[in-house]
Amino acid sequence: MAETTVDLRLKDTFKTFLQDLPTLGTFKACSPVSNEIPPEPMVKCKDSKSPLFANKMPNDVLNVEIIADHQKLNSGEESRPGVIVYEENGKKTVVGTNLKPRGNSRASCFPKPLKAEFESEEQMKSLGGRSDSTPESLYKKLVTLREKTKFNKAVSQDTNIFDKLGDDIKIVNPCEIKGERNWLGAEDLKEQEEKLLREFYTYKILEELGTSTLKTRLAHITYKNPDGTISSSGYSFFREPESKVASRCGQIKGKGDKDNSATSEFQTKLIFAFIGGIDYNINIDHNIAFMHSEAGTTSYIPYDFDTSALVTPYYTSGNNQEAKEYMVLELEKMLSRAPKEIAKIQTQQFLGKKEEILLVIKNSLLNKSAKEDVLEKINLQFGVLEKFIKN
Repeated sequence: MAETTVDLRLKDTFKTFLQDLPTLGTFKACSPVSNEIPPEPMVKCKDSKSPLFANKMPNDVLNVEIIADHQKLNSGEESRPGVIVYEENGKKTVVGTNLKPRGNSRASCFPKPLKAEFESEEQMKSLGGRSDSTPESLYKKLVTLREKTKFNKAVSQDTNIFDKLGDDIKIVNPCEIKGERNWLGAEDLKEQEEKLLREFYTYKILEELGTSTLKTRLAHITYKNPDGTISSSGYSFFREPESKVASRCGQIKGKGDKDNSATSEFQTKLIFAFIGGIDYNINIDHNIAFMHSEAGTTSYIPYDFDTSALVTPYYTSGNNQEAKEYMVLELEKMLSRAPKEIAKIQTQQFLGKKEEILLVIKNSLLNKSAKEDVLEKINLQFGVLEKFIKN
């Protein structure tokens, strides 16, 4: 019997679990589900101070060009020198980087998602020299330098858009992929970008909650090869480092080796249930990052929403209608098992941002059918939350 898409997805999930077993150790016991836990609000976080994210509207698109040997990066090389070129307020800036392909399931995508480790600004200034230096000439000088001396340390930026983000940034790209594993990407560029935008706006609606979710910035990125040819071009987005989220939330990034916060645990489960996400594990760092408070408790940063029902409905279900039914049932089930005090107060916080969340999607760059689909699913989930509050 031929394997179906669902068979392949389950096989991949089980294979990943088996690969992780040697490093899991003993699972930390989760907080008991008890109605005696005092009510607490969601984890509150400050806004990002980085110019990449600060005071930016969801549809503020950054135009970017990345010059590197993309053929080698997409063919298995571990890293290559490259330059990120962006323009804001009429000024063009060139940022030197060491580019590294990344991702687990998305490692088979084209173009691959990237991690950009920053060269020092002093180093790039020394390569510039003449006032007529172009991004292409700076790239060539950087390649020559790295042929002689290997890149060995990423450096935080101070005078460009990546200030206050640490020494690297991750880039999420659309995924061109062929064959059965089509829940990851698509063969058609328009469909690839539409899925990318769905994931981007999932982050943006969660940002409205002001809690421990990653900041993102939409970009139109042209990937240019050294010979001037275009490898690919389209929407992508930059993703905030988890350590910076922890800092904004008054915590530090760490491992899941402390007593877990019942508040943050419920919040994380509520977020994934609201968007129809199942691809996470709160006991290990699978699409979850851990952060620690001064009191020594562990809170969570959820991310990677590409397989959620808002983005890829046929990852969780056979078709889109089944995905809608699945989302509702899973959210109802999660709420029925939750500590009522915590569930009530956090559900009210979600409902308090209903109009802002809906407005993000209404004003989004999604096409008409995608916009209608996402809005319908979100309204269904808000209906579940409203029913829960009334009961």
